[in-house]
Amino acid sequence: SKLLTCGGCDLVVHPACYGVSRSRMVADWKCVPCHRTVDKKSRVCTFCPAGVPQEALIPTTQEGQWAHVVCAWWIPEVLLEVRDGVLTAVLPASERAQAHLARRSESKCDVCQLQDGCVIRCAAKDCLSTFHVVCGRPWNGMVLKSAVSKASDASLSAYCWAHAPKGPGTAGGVEENLSLLFHTQQVIGDSAWGLALSQALLARAKHNLSASKTTNGIGVKKAPAKKE
Repeated sequence: SKLLTCGGCDLVVHPACYGVSRSRMVADWKCVPCHRTVDKKSRVCTFCPAGVPQEALIPTTQEGQWAHVVCAWWIPEVLLEVRDGVLTAVLPASERAQAHLARRSESKCDVCQLQDGCVIRCAAKDCLSTFHVVCGRPWNGMVLKSAVSKASDASLSAYCWAHAPKGPGTAGGVEENLSLLFHTQQVIGDSAWGLALSQALLARAKHNLSASKTTNGIGVKKAPAKKE
């Protein structure tokens, strides 16, 4: 499908994913922050830890607050609506939903280990693992699954490392190991989040490698043969 490139920051989006109508698909199109000339330092996703790359941001119903489209999509208490032609993250109005969202902000991410931003929980039964949406991307070896029913209701399920379907071959899958190592290089930066996530991804890759050796009989201790 057609892609749009922001004339201000080079952000590339699918029009449908960013809520851009046909009438707004112009040659000099700009994303919402660039169109509103928002200072780059103010382009911060309210649901992410500090230091996360600020791409595909949309406004929230809280003045001056921004959110990643993907974060707004995955956090249950937040809705996505097009308001005045702009895709907007609608924050909860009820006290109960606000309390749930507040608890997400108070919980620590089991991937980057930071207590900053909002976390979601693994969909596996009885699993208490929580993680930021950005830390649970598929290239981290985790799974964010969405399905739309005939009634147009979206069903979202996020799975942690322990419960994500594994790839073929070695534990975690060869593809996962390579992806972890590649994206470790992509996120290393001077932010606490970048360093924390890169360390988590490297640790996970080492874990997969160790599990793979054990599964394949490499490094497995065998009981000594009995003397006849």
